[in-house]
Amino acid sequence: MNYDLLKEQIIQVFSEGGNLEKHVGKRYRANELQLDYALSVARTLCNGEKSQQCQTALLEAETGIGKTLGYLIPVCLWAVHNQCRIAVSTYTTQLQHQLCSRKGDVHLALDIVKEMTGRQLNYAVRKGLSNYISHRKVQLMWQKVQSESLTKQEKKYWQSFLTYVNSHDLIDDWLESGSLPVGITIDDITLTSSLSAEEKSQYLHDVDKAKTADVIIVNHAILLLHAFSQQILNSRDDGARTLKAVIIDEADRVPKAAQSLLSRQMSLHTLSDLIEENMGSHKILELLDNTVSAIQEMDNGKSRLFLNDVPQTFSKHIHHLHQQIQAIGSQFLQDDDIDDQVKESFSRVHLGIATFLDIIDNKSKQLRAAIAFSDTHRHPSLLVIPTAPEGAINALWKRCEKQELKTVVFTSATMSDGTIADLNRTALDWGLVRDAELCEIERFEPSCFGSMDFILINKNHPGPTQADTDESFTKLEWLSNSAKLIQEAFITEHAKHALVLTTSYADCRSIAELLAGKQNVIEHRTDTLFIDVVEKFKASKEGILITPTGWEGLNLPGFIDLLVITRLPYLPPNDSRLGLKEQLSNQYGEKEASKIAYAKDLIATKRKLRQAFGRPIRGSKDKVTVLITDPRFPHFSETNNTGLISCIPVRFRDNWKNARVGHVTMDKVFFKQPEEAKNPW
Repeated sequence: MNYDLLKEQIIQVFSEGGNLEKHVGKRYRANELQLDYALSVARTLCNGEKSQQCQTALLEAETGIGKTLGYLIPVCLWAVHNQCRIAVSTYTTQLQHQLCSRKGDVHLALDIVKEMTGRQLNYAVRKGLSNYISHRKVQLMWQKVQSESLTKQEKKYWQSFLTYVNSHDLIDDWLESGSLPVGITIDDITLTSSLSAEEKSQYLHDVDKAKTADVIIVNHAILLLHAFSQQILNSRDDGARTLKAVIIDEADRVPKAAQSLLSRQMSLHTLSDLIEENMGSHKILELLDNTVSAIQEMDNGKSRLFLNDVPQTFSKHIHHLHQQIQAIGSQFLQDDDIDDQVKESFSRVHLGIATFLDIIDNKSKQLRAAIAFSDTHRHPSLLVIPTAPEGAINALWKRCEKQELKTVVFTSATMSDGTIADLNRTALDWGLVRDAELCEIERFEPSCFGSMDFILINKNHPGPTQADTDESFTKLEWLSNSAKLIQEAFITEHAKHALVLTTSYADCRSIAELLAGKQNVIEHRTDTLFIDVVEKFKASKEGILITPTGWEGLNLPGFIDLLVITRLPYLPPNDSRLGLKEQLSNQYGEKEASKIAYAKDLIATKRKLRQAFGRPIRGSKDKVTVLITDPRFPHFSETNNTGLISCIPVRFRDNWKNARVGHVTMDKVFFKQPEEAKNPW
């Protein structure tokens, strides 16, 4: 499609008095940055159409730009003119709801495109098998756990879960805001390929609908899964029209989706039980015992053992085990007397061991092999850990060349720490510069959108942790001070609705208990859905919502007038981070590895902070006070600010310089204007 023609149509849509304003009314204001953003999307699409190489763009658009319609309208216009299909990928369920609700952005975009072209595009939501609940498997799991000794709280949680399952086909909303009942995994209660067509009827219906859709709404997991298998959303093999462009919103979460897909954990103890109960193969059990014995010889007493130089004895036993499992596997999987769920468990373990062997044999740079040990009995599990999941992103174009994918646009409010230099670093980390033709890399930030004031805790007050590196520890005095400051800010700022962000359910519980009886506290507990507590919050005349899961995706224009960040969102340890640090230690030494790992962790912390600052400012007239009760967040007078100030939108940084300081004494809590200070930087 000619870029000039597409540009002309986009200007017509986004200009003052244009199509978008006619549809939305007075709520819409023509926005020059939104137009610039939409034209950047259009340029990338048109360049991709002409190029032999997949075109990519990295477009960071902060709240206030109008990002969603800024990409939906150009890509849908482009799809009409090119008679092709396009996909939009998201990470959170909240954004999918925002896109696809009855008055959502997709409907608005398609109406405008029809008005301009006369062509009505249709859309479909496409999700993977593991997003769909297997109601039969849930009932089987419930029957199984009822025979066990559940606590009163566990039974209550199960009842809440069963109530949800009875009225839903998808597990997404539950996982978005809560965890599964104790003792079960996602594989225990979702659909698998081996189940009957009848049980998969809703999934198969949605797949068929997506095959004919012009616009497919997907999540990052299924997009990557299809890319890894060298196809993009059934775009060719099933006769459907070619998919030529993908817009990836919430692109900062693609590495996390890749990490989940690439991670594997295979319990040898569980495999032993599986073999003993269903196969009775003494040969495999003997090989398993030999493998476990070889692992026990390597046991260093830690919870994780990363395999750098693999002992020959262990390598020999694990190879023999895999060969024997492979030899009897096909016969086992064809046995009609074996339960489908057992077969699925066996297949997962078989695939996991094969991947584990591939890593130790070929020394992958992006995946690490490790052994995990259970706390009490030291039962070993084989681990596959992605240390650089962002490296998997290039599968979208490197493995899909035959699918004629022309353009991939990555967009989000938080792909960097707020600087163009860090956005360039993201492009390098993701392989966009090396593996594809990067035609656009831009940041869009409004200069005037909403209002934000700041209150920072006194630097002399105790912080939340025993040491800066131990985020698992929480000081009781800090919790008490935080609750007192929240209470005082809610009163003095004349707040109606406060959003309190914590980094754990434990902190959430403690602060809620300290505030109980003083205000209308809406606590997000592990046994409640986030969407339910948000609805309760929206229905309240006054209220304080305390949650560890509201850092992103929450969209309440004009509603939140007090935002509380209780502690800096430093990442807790996980296998991927530990594996990366181990790998770096082998290359650079432990001291240098710690510096590199800390720098990577700090980037993730900054991005999460930026998400938090974006929660309350959803409209041009929104006004909020931000209270930060972690003394590690810098004041203006400090020389060492660890770059965290770049997380605050530029238009609000003068207000941060004049932030009030919160003090807690034995008999009172008060906020004081800062003393006159020179800029030390």
